[in-house]
Amino acid sequence: MDGEVVDEAIRAAVSATNRLTARWAATCDGRGTVLSGLGVWPLLAAIADPASGAARAELARATGLPADEGLDATRRLLAAVDDNGAVHTALGLWTAASLPVNPDWVARLPGVAHGVLDHVPARAQAALDAWVEKETDGLLRRMPIQVDAATLLVLASALTVRTQWEQRFQSKPWTVTGPWAGREITGLSRATSVDDLSIAASDDGPVTLATVRGRDEINVVLALGARDARPGTVLSTAVRACGPAAEVTTEPVDLERAQPGPGLTVREIRAHGAQPTARLQTVAFTVGGQHNLLAHAELFGLGAAADRSTGHFPGISSEVPLRVQAAAQDATATFSAEGFVAAAVTAMGMTAAAVMSSRTVRQLTASFDRPFGFVAVDRSTGLVLVCGWVAEPQRYPR
Repeated sequence: MDGEVVDEAIRAAVSATNRLTARWAATCDGRGTVLSGLGVWPLLAAIADPASGAARAELARATGLPADEGLDATRRLLAAVDDNGAVHTALGLWTAASLPVNPDWVARLPGVAHGVLDHVPARAQAALDAWVEKETDGLLRRMPIQVDAATLLVLASALTVRTQWEQRFQSKPWTVTGPWAGREITGLSRATSVDDLSIAASDDGPVTLATVRGRDEINVVLALGARDARPGTVLSTAVRACGPAAEVTTEPVDLERAQPGPGLTVREIRAHGAQPTARLQTVAFTVGGQHNLLAHAELFGLGAAADRSTGHFPGISSEVPLRVQAAAQDATATFSAEGFVAAAVTAMGMTAAAVMSSRTVRQLTASFDRPFGFVAVDRSTGLVLVCGWVAEPQRYPR
C-alpha cells in the first residue's frame, strides 16, 4: 500500500479518535479530571470487529468507522503513535483457560500480549495490576476494573506520555482573584510566541487556546473560556480544534483590542524589537480521573454489548456467548515547570451472557423391577375389581 493511502487511513483513525474524545470531553462537569479517548478507542475498535447484531452497529457508530475496518485502523494508529519517542502504548489480553478464543481475532490485535487469567481472582487481579505498573512506569498501579470468578476475558490498553518543554517555565508563588482567591498557588510563567495563542468559537462564547510546545513532537494546549462557560463546552471545543480534520477553526488574537479573549489583555510596553511579544502565565497541576465507561454506555457504544440476555461477540468465541461485564479508565496528568507527564489505563472485562433456555421441571421416576402386587379398581365407585401379585414378569417374545 502506498504512503498516501496509509496516511489517509491514519488520518481517518485520528479524526475518529478525536471525535470520540470530544464527545467524552463534553461531559466534563467542572471537577478536576483527566481522560483519554485514545485509551478507549482501540478497545472499542477491537471488539467491534468480532461483534454481531446491535452491538456491532452501536460500536461502529461510537468508533466512527465501519466495524470491519477498526482493527486495521487500530494497528496503523498505534504504530504511528509509537513512532513518537515520548509516547508508549501497550495492549494486553487475558482469557480464562475455559474460554475457547478465536485465534484469528487474537492474531489481528496489534502487538497484543496474550496471557491466561488465573482461576483465583485475587491472583488474576495481582497479575493485571503488575502489568499496569510495568506499562505505565509506575504512574498507575492498578487495573481500573476488578475481575471475579465469572470474568472470562480482559482487554486493556496502557498509554504514557512524557515530554520536557522546549522552553521551561519559571516557577513562583502566585496569588490570584476568583475561585482560587485566598490561596498561594504554584504559578508558572514564561515568554511565548503570539502565534501560539489563538481564539476558537464555541456555543458558550470564545475560548482562548495556548499551545505549549514540548520536545518529541508533543504539544499541550491550554483552553480558557468565559467565566460562565460550561466546562464541557470549553474542553470539547479545544479537542475539536485539534487534528488533521479539525471541526473547530481558530483565529489569531486581535492585538488591536485591549481584551481580545478570555484571560487575554493587551498593553503597550517598551521593547528593543519591533515585533509584538507575549507571555504565558498558568499554574502547575496534577489531576487524576477514574471513569466508569458503562455510565456513559451510549457514548462509547457499549449499551447493547453489555446486555445480559444474549452473547454479542461470536468472532471472539463461537462456543461461549460473551457480553461486556465492566469497562473503565484510570488516568493521571502532571503539568510542571519542566514538562508534562500523563498515563491512562483502560480495560474491558467480559463474562458469559445469560443465554435464554427452556424451563426446567422436576421428573420423578418409579421402577418396578422386582415382584409387585396390583389392584384393579372401578374409578367411579372405588370398587376393587381384581387384584393380584406379579412374581415373574413375562418374557420378551422373539
